[in-house]
Amino acid sequence: MSQKVDINEGKSPNIILRLLWFIFIGSWVGLIVITIASLLQASIIGIPLAIFLYDRIPSIMTLKARHRTLEIYEDAKGHLKKRTFGAKQHNILLRIIYFLLIGWWFTGVWIAAAIAVSISIIGIPLAFWMVDRIPYVSSLAKM
Repeated sequence: MSQKVDINEGKSPNIILRLLWFIFIGSWVGLIVITIASLLQASIIGIPLAIFLYDRIPSIMTLKARHRTLEIYEDAKGHLKKRTFGAKQHNILLRIIYFLLIGWWFTGVWIAAAIAVSISIIGIPLAFWMVDRIPYVSSLAKM
């Protein structure tokens, strides 16, 4: 027996609250988290935690709720197990090479551009779109 469940980790607040959060708190807290993640990735041991932080940047900067699919199934011994599903990812070797050559520095450029675009009211939707794509820009992680 197997059952799949879509999970939203909370509901995203309304866009006005998300906008105010981004302007007054999310942009600078996000930069702190990104700096910490960058330092962690510089030490080879910290790469898993850095990826964990990069994946949460959209939530930290814009309060966007995360979404995932959970499957609950019974194994051969009759024990209940769970498995989390996300989008089909690129080959891990490709992701590692991309991260080492491009992702680590391009993420900083991408975030700086998102913050620069957010200065104008017209650019804020583009900034939110850019922040939502940080995991992909850093390591080709599909959300």
